[in-house]
Amino acid sequence: NTNSISAVTEGLANGFQNYLVGPWLATPPITKLFVGLSFLLTSIAAIVNENEWPEELHFDIEKTFEEFQIWRPLTAFLHLGPLGLNYLLTLQFVWMYMSQLEQLLLKTPAEYLVMLLFGGISLVGSYLVFDLPTKFIGHNFSAYLVYIWSKIFEGKLIIFMYVYIYHLLSIYLNICRL
Repeated sequence: NTNSISAVTEGLANGFQNYLVGPWLATPPITKLFVGLSFLLTSIAAIVNENEWPEELHFDIEKTFEEFQIWRPLTAFLHLGPLGLNYLLTLQFVWMYMSQLEQLLLKTPAEYLVMLLFGGISLVGSYLVFDLPTKFIGHNFSAYLVYIWSKIFEGKLIIFMYVYIYHLLSIYLNICRL
């Protein structure tokens, strides 16, 4: 009985190692910083602030320039929602897409940073021009990354949760015919 429990424990540890730790160690540095900070701040907010992103981390143009709270433009992009399943899925997508984009531009990390800065500045500018609430700027930044990724890999089959999207679409269409 003890052998079966240790086998299960070892299997879980190996699965965790293969599924999370190994890919994390292979993650490029900019992506690792972004994903790590997002997870850290979101986890702290979940524990300390009842799973709400602290107001001190939201983007506020007046407080950024008048009170010199220069962290606000950066931390606003790290907010992908409250800690939960939706957050974890969004974080996994950001991790995957950012990693692939950064690896493609690994020889020129300055171009990758310029791409990220362009997306961030464009989002902040459009939020200010259209007077939108900046609470969800992190989600829009993740959509920007997915858009760039999709233009690079246009026409390629992708895998979602180990199932080809093509297969998911055909299953959905077959269910709709019923």
